[in-house]
Amino acid sequence: MIANGRRLARALIPLLTIAVAQVIHGSGIAPMELKDLPGQTSVVVLGHVISVRTTQRDRAVLEKLATVKVIAVLRGTYTEHVLKVRTRTGLVFFDRHLEVGDAGVLFLKPSARGDFEAAYPGSFALFQEGTFNSAK
Repeated sequence: MIANGRRLARALIPLLTIAVAQVIHGSGIAPMELKDLPGQTSVVVLGHVISVRTTQRDRAVLEKLATVKVIAVLRGTYTEHVLKVRTRTGLVFFDRHLEVGDAGVLFLKPSARGDFEAAYPGSFALFQEGTFNSAK
């Protein structure tokens, strides 16, 4: 009788595992509608990253502060020649970090710290490395 119970348990464990796995879902990023993007950003610039400083706010969040040379303001108002973009990664942040030499169109919103941050996930449209020379 015990042998039959063990055989039954061996047969049921994989089935239960599959059933539980189908019920439990991980977190995910909800996709945005393209028509909603303009309302998510206040400043859109064409720029070139000239420096990056890495900081760590706490044990769970890695933060980088990129200095971006502004080539053109495509939307919004920004009159300075450079701006700072703060990016974060960690358990709840999924920002793509900018690196020195990156160039492209940045969709930004003001951060609470007086600099800028990504307006939404994937809000940096970067050109392939070496496409443009923006060092001047």
